[in-house]
Amino acid sequence: MAPATPVKPAANTINYSLYGLQMSVPKPAIAPNLTSGAQKEVVAFWKEIKESDTKAIVKSFKDAAVNYRLGDWCSLKAVEKYAEIWAKGNVNAARVMTQFLMMSMGYDLRMASANNEVYLLLPFQQQVYANTFIRIDDNKYYVYPNSMPANSSIYTCRVPADVDCGQTINLVINPAYLLPKKDQAFKVSHADLSIEGNINRNIIDLQQEYPSMDISCYAASIADEDLRKNILTQLRGQLEGKSEMDAANAILHFVQEGFAYKTDGQQFGQGVEKCFFFDELLYFPFCDCEDRSIFFAYLVKEILGLDVLLVGYPGHECTAVALSEAPQRHTSLNYKGKNYYICDPTYMGADVGMCMPKYVNVNPEVEEWY
Repeated sequence: MAPATPVKPAANTINYSLYGLQMSVPKPAIAPNLTSGAQKEVVAFWKEIKESDTKAIVKSFKDAAVNYRLGDWCSLKAVEKYAEIWAKGNVNAARVMTQFLMMSMGYDLRMASANNEVYLLLPFQQQVYANTFIRIDDNKYYVYPNSMPANSSIYTCRVPADVDCGQTINLVINPAYLLPKKDQAFKVSHADLSIEGNINRNIIDLQQEYPSMDISCYAASIADEDLRKNILTQLRGQLEGKSEMDAANAILHFVQEGFAYKTDGQQFGQGVEKCFFFDELLYFPFCDCEDRSIFFAYLVKEILGLDVLLVGYPGHECTAVALSEAPQRHTSLNYKGKNYYICDPTYMGADVGMCMPKYVNVNPEVEEWY
């Protein structure tokens, strides 16, 4: 499905690019004249926005979300960038505008203020790491961006009772985006298997701004349907005629050998932990165990039609596959009455069923992802 025709810039609009989309959204009728993050000033400014006519602005963002399948996170980034351009460096005004517009789109965003600065409070459906959160009415609201100063006094804003905005932010990407294409070629090969094609750099750029989540959330996300269809078509043709066991081994060795390994710290710097979406594995020069596991799990599930679990050991990630027959050498686990055999895309040269020796007697954590 092709993206809808980009909106043409019009007079009295804020025009900007968002991951390749050319956005043209009506300007607010008010100026970004918030002078501080003090409670009374923020409340007065919020009311000023509410009393202005924002219907056309909200409709523009809602239409873009539908036409381009932006999802919750990308919709937030669209509103946030719009508000930042409008506010011309007034961070507090931009965040208040972002909260108001997202609330008007149905999202349960809140605000907080600490040390004269406004922060957004985001209601993520998923567990998010490296962000602090506040509990309001037993619900988690994550501080955005990141965290507030320690030992600061804060106040939070409640959503008015007459506003329908109960929607939380789902970070799993599904359905796939319909962002304009910005192609970058890739090619991966090992033995008799090879794949080539183009990744969409606009999607990669969006994924770079994602919060850190559980591995299963990355695995469940489908950002680019065309990319996946292309890869599956190529591999299905190359695996045709192979037995289930031979095909599983071929895919496993392809992922083991076709991608260069480095830890996140080695690739991105000490202390960095970054899990890749499926697309990112084809973009970055190196990957580690969780990235390979996500990629392998998807290929086996879609090409061979087998159930696959993501499996976590202390400091290591791999998969377990419900093969129709047991490999000759194997480590297995029983999950919900079905036998799964360890398949490790980072254990170089290992066949399906083989587990790294140091984990053979360790009970792994099982992660469902679909």
